[in-house]
Amino acid sequence: MEDVIRILKQYSPIVNTHMVDYFTKNSYEDSVPPEIKGEIDKLGYDKAVDYILNKEYSENVPNLNNFIETVLKFTLRNRIDICLNVDQLKQNFADLGCKNVSGLHLNVFMKPKKSHEVEILSEIAASLKTYGNTSHLVDIGDGKGYLSSLLSLHYKIPVLGIDAAEINTVGAIKRVEKLGKYWHGIVGTNKSMLAKSETKYENAYNLLYKQITQYITEKTDLKELVRNIFVEEISCIGIVGLHTCGNLAPASLKIYVNNEDVKMLCNISCCYHLLSEKSYDNDSESNTGFPMSQFLLGKQFYLGRNARMLSAHSTDRIFNKKELPNRNIFYRAVLEVFLSEYFPDLDTKEVGRFRGCKIEFGVYARKALKRKKSDGFEGVKLNLGCMQGKL
Repeated sequence: MEDVIRILKQYSPIVNTHMVDYFTKNSYEDSVPPEIKGEIDKLGYDKAVDYILNKEYSENVPNLNNFIETVLKFTLRNRIDICLNVDQLKQNFADLGCKNVSGLHLNVFMKPKKSHEVEILSEIAASLKTYGNTSHLVDIGDGKGYLSSLLSLHYKIPVLGIDAAEINTVGAIKRVEKLGKYWHGIVGTNKSMLAKSETKYENAYNLLYKQITQYITEKTDLKELVRNIFVEEISCIGIVGLHTCGNLAPASLKIYVNNEDVKMLCNISCCYHLLSEKSYDNDSESNTGFPMSQFLLGKQFYLGRNARMLSAHSTDRIFNKKELPNRNIFYRAVLEVFLSEYFPDLDTKEVGRFRGCKIEFGVYARKALKRKKSDGFEGVKLNLGCMQGKL
């Protein structure tokens, strides 16, 4: 942990650099250590990018070599002492005496990435449930009910899905109804799967998967919520969550630690930039989401919003695809120069995301400035010639 803190502090200017501010804050010149910057300048930017993405080594760039080697050492993939692969995790479960459960790859009503996540996490959660000897699970941040649906329909586990947004709760209900309607046909292709269950699939979701809309805090009594919804006897409960957003993840951890009725926790968090982080300037600021570690609190460790946002990015995907960020990010950085120079008094320069196919800078700029006009700032006028000069 000490080594991680040291590295993060050393390269804090880099990890807390936002791409939007790349030009306006002169990020490359001010944040990259001069010895590394000098080697990149000699190597050439394009070659340096290829060099980093391919994890190559050369005697001509010793400082860049050292940087790549150091940061790779602290990636989760290379820290096998704290991060296990799925097979290792399953073996650990077996050593603990967890019941061996049969997973199901569900490739309907969800995208491949989500299907992959749900398949793995549902199997892990079902195994942990047997070890924790819990009667019910609570899915905190239930969203569209992807995880809860599979836990209830396939593993026959009673699940209470809780989400703060009613629109998500309604969506989860509709989705599981549709899934339950076609469930028999979905698993019917797997004869061994079908033979293991006598349950009427079309009725399973009504009995096992319930949904409510409620905002969860660390003081929420989950067992009482479950007791109010399910009629059968409740012993202990477990907490599950897939992509629990921002402070919802630390709230789940606090509920687990402080409540003896909660015997199991299986949670994958996301949106770390939405975590509230302790600033240490305000002694009364106690209910923050990060850090929770007493060790980090004792060090008065501060990570920063941009660093937390970067931590949610998949380095494996970056190295596998060897692709640079979307060109729209470059366009956004250029637009920031324009807005900062000509409209410095704007309360916010946020323009949101533009999804879909690749677009030219002129199209991007028009859409962005149109959004600023809709925010009530009528002074924004398009001067493409001026902005093209920034490219």
